[in-house]
Amino acid sequence: LGYTESYISHLFSDTMKTSLPDYINALRIEDAKELLIGTDMSVSQITGNLGFGSVRNFSRAFRKHTSTTPKDYRKTAENRS
Repeated sequence: LGYTESYISHLFSDTMKTSLPDYINALRIEDAKELLIGTDMSVSQITGNLGFGSVRNFSRAFRKHTSTTPKDYRKTAENRS
């Protein structure tokens, strides 16, 4: 493209009002929410399928975006059904 990674990252952040890693994590968390509600996959399986390095990292990112844990999110969704 002829641009540095730094320039592209800065351009993305200015345009999207978030960093690229935060944007990608937000997309992955939305996928996780669907998997937590729509499947009986374990949190560990979801972690692996979405490319998080560990359950701890996944849980931390999930909580950052939803203010709850994956386990509690699933329980709340089940109680609504």
